[in-house]
Amino acid sequence: MMFGFRSYKSSVVVFLLLASFVVGPAFAQDYASMGISPLVKTADAMLKRGDYAGAIPALEEVIVRTIELTSAPGRETLQNSRFQLGRALFQVGESAEGMKIIEEYLAEEPRDNERLALRMMAQGHLDAQEWDKVAEIAGRLLDMPGLEKDDLLNANLLYGQARFRQELWEDCIKPLGYVVKNTKNGKIRQSSQIMTVRALVESGQWNVLFGLVRSIYRTDAKYDITLNITLMLAGKTLFDDAGEKEAEEGKDDYLNALFLYRMVLPREELIGFANKRISGLSAELAKRTKAGIKGTEIEERQAEIDGIEASLATLKDLPPYEDEVTFRIGQIYAEVKRYWEGYVLFDSLYEKDRNSDIGEAAILQSVLVLYDVGETDRAEERIIRYLDEKPDGQYARTLLSMMMRNNLIAGNLDKVAGLQKNIKQIPESEDVEEQKSEADLYYMQAF
Repeated sequence: MMFGFRSYKSSVVVFLLLASFVVGPAFAQDYASMGISPLVKTADAMLKRGDYAGAIPALEEVIVRTIELTSAPGRETLQNSRFQLGRALFQVGESAEGMKIIEEYLAEEPRDNERLALRMMAQGHLDAQEWDKVAEIAGRLLDMPGLEKDDLLNANLLYGQARFRQELWEDCIKPLGYVVKNTKNGKIRQSSQIMTVRALVESGQWNVLFGLVRSIYRTDAKYDITLNITLMLAGKTLFDDAGEKEAEEGKDDYLNALFLYRMVLPREELIGFANKRISGLSAELAKRTKAGIKGTEIEERQAEIDGIEASLATLKDLPPYEDEVTFRIGQIYAEVKRYWEGYVLFDSLYEKDRNSDIGEAAILQSVLVLYDVGETDRAEERIIRYLDEKPDGQYARTLLSMMMRNNLIAGNLDKVAGLQKNIKQIPESEDVEEQKSEADLYYMQAF
């Protein structure tokens, strides 16, 4: 009998369907009927080819079969299967279940893979942000004798990160320093450096900090947004501390603050580098995704992009800081008696934007510098110009009071009397403190 093409095709489909019903069960993994050795071999084969999900049922069956055994080979098979099951569960994203199995593994003997098991446990707690447990397990790992370099590096990284997150600043510096010196991974080195900088700032270990910052600024890590924000905060801390000390005692703090402020990169430079980095990482991620990289690697790369974007958003939310940094540097120059360097910075800030708060503060500081160096005529000329331009300026009363007092002390009463018109130019204020200042000006006039 002859079959047409359509009839032949239908017959093939029917045959394949029937075959699947007849043959299918023979290909299913009937682990219950398999011996332990074949089960172990089957699981091992799956693990070797990366089929972690497929290996899980086989490993679970091995554990069920061997959990009551007391012989050394039986216990070894049980423990090895526990370890491999925990590892497989981690690989398929079931970390919580994997940690339970690894805990069982660590509670019994033998533990030939104890180091790797501890690393998995620590990583699981790290993902859950359980920092005390991360530190505990990483510390346990560090206490083990004869650690290989990879284990030692990983344990220090885990311990350092955990202590950093717990804000135990002094405890995290040494392990993070070990990571910086020994890792070959640029991303890990950079993140460890940034954490170390923060820890050194918080613990006040300035001398160590300065050495680290110098080394960082020879690399692209200097463009890290978190680093630059940290340096600004550190500079402010030192500046404020110096202001509470005697002049000579606070000089070192001022100079150290100056060093940190000068390391802060311009805002637009940081934004440009971050955007370029995001574009590069996104293009690389798209390329690697197309090539079929694993989900975990995709997540890691996306997390890096997300981290940069979060830092970038923080930076953009901040008001422009360059002028504030310049102002602080000018103040430091004035405090350490490098007057003209400070004056140049104050003058540039005032000329840049006379109406901003920093511009107003800069005119005051520039006048103070001129008085400090004995340039009284220039100081007064600057005050009069400011009063004529901005009789309602923030520091109109302060500068006028400064000029009047200086001339009263010098006995230049005609000059004091001649400033009456400047007093009258100042608009009335409802602020109590400003009213007191204005009354003081009239008092000096009357005097």
